[in-house]
Amino acid sequence: MKKVKILVLFIKLCLSTMLYAQGNYVSGYVITNQQDTIVGWINLRTDKNNQKQCEFKPDLKLATEIYLPEDIAGYRFTDAGKYYVSREIRLNETPQKVFLEFLVKGMMNLYYYEDEVDYYFFEDQTGKMEVISRKPDKIENGLVYEDSRYIRMIRYLFHDYQPIVQKADKLKFNQESMIDVVKEYHNEVCTTGESCIIFQNEHPDDKGIIAKISVYTGLQLSNYAFFNYRIYQPVTYTGSNVSPVFGAQINLMNPRWSKSFSVQFDVSLSQFKGDMPDKIMRYVGAGHKDDVSEYTNEYGKLTSYKVLASSFRLGVKYIYPKYRIAPTAEAGAAYTQLGGELAKQQILRSNFFGYYLAVGADYRIRTSQAIFIRLVYENYPLHDAAQGFGDDKISMPHIKIGYTF
Repeated sequence: MKKVKILVLFIKLCLSTMLYAQGNYVSGYVITNQQDTIVGWINLRTDKNNQKQCEFKPDLKLATEIYLPEDIAGYRFTDAGKYYVSREIRLNETPQKVFLEFLVKGMMNLYYYEDEVDYYFFEDQTGKMEVISRKPDKIENGLVYEDSRYIRMIRYLFHDYQPIVQKADKLKFNQESMIDVVKEYHNEVCTTGESCIIFQNEHPDDKGIIAKISVYTGLQLSNYAFFNYRIYQPVTYTGSNVSPVFGAQINLMNPRWSKSFSVQFDVSLSQFKGDMPDKIMRYVGAGHKDDVSEYTNEYGKLTSYKVLASSFRLGVKYIYPKYRIAPTAEAGAAYTQLGGELAKQQILRSNFFGYYLAVGADYRIRTSQAIFIRLVYENYPLHDAAQGFGDDKISMPHIKIGYTF
């Protein structure tokens, strides 16, 4: 149990560290209040963080300079396309100065702001702003109630252009849809023939989450510890075998939080097989106080076992991404289920809960592709009171080689 507590503390530490990692600095520039530009590197974090402050470095080797909305007119990420401008807004009757994400510049400007809900600010040619938001869906008495007020607001804002009014019922409440509406309106009412400027058009609504899928194979040492219920003293017998292991995993990461940490889900198949211990005795729960028939060696008639193991793991992966060969470490919780008739008949325990620890390295072939190797220690020390043979234990140390694409 001590190892399990240490594992839980490690995972909590990793998750908290994800919010304070080394950053995600990409090329960009700051616009001063005098409309001058300063080229450098800006930390591309979550939308909420980007709206509160600009974390800027003139050079990656220098310390970070923090700019608040009152300090500069705005800032922009060169490659990512995101553009933030300083504006004073009023939410819940409270004025505040923030960085709004500038989505479209045209006959109607469009800005985006994320708080408890998403807000879209529509600015006309006079500088007047109208804000549209949408509350989360509510479930009452088994029915889902959607907030559709934004549809009425869109009809009001674009009442002089009927094609938008007629399509308002089908309008989704996301950046892509709002950008399309403002763009269509601009193309209709602009008399000079100028195109509107869309500052973010490659990945609207992108929150920065990246999914990486991997497949792997390897060798596993499968250990099954039989707990022998003898009348006077418990004895443990261990059977081991080496079997191939095949699996796949998916890692979810957000470089705006951290380039090093990701949440990992892993599934694999392997095999347990071996000889049954001689005179293994199992408790069957029936009989009298003085009747040794409460214990039976009936299963000792079985000479061997062979079952399929399905394993599921949920944990955290750390990678040190500075070099092409990147060291890695992993930790998390694990669950394994043994299938087959022996597990169904409760001759073997079927459900196991434990943990895993792993170290290895990723060799990057391309930006998003890599070959990896892992050494994994996987142990299932927990007792299962729900099963008759809950003291049986397994461990599955293994080595695996895989490919991430």
